[in-house]
Amino acid sequence: MPSIQSLKRREPTIYAQAVVAPEELRPFAHHVKKFNSELRDHLTSLVNQLAVLETTGRDQAQTKFVEQFEERSDFERFRP
Repeated sequence: MPSIQSLKRREPTIYAQAVVAPEELRPFAHHVKKFNSELRDHLTSLVNQLAVLETTGRDQAQTKFVEQFEERSDFERFRP
């Protein structure tokens, strides 16, 4: 395993560049932005639904589910 010192001294990784015509890349970039926006909306909706569930009766199983869900997810930034 490399030491921390050797990791700090490493040269930056150089990545290959792709040559793409802008008119071909724009539709792809648009689809990626749309996908990200829809994903964010769905995650926000999911977190909101979980928040509604939390306000209903709380039993041990529900409490455990919510705790495990929050532990395994990175949805805090989507909370209202």
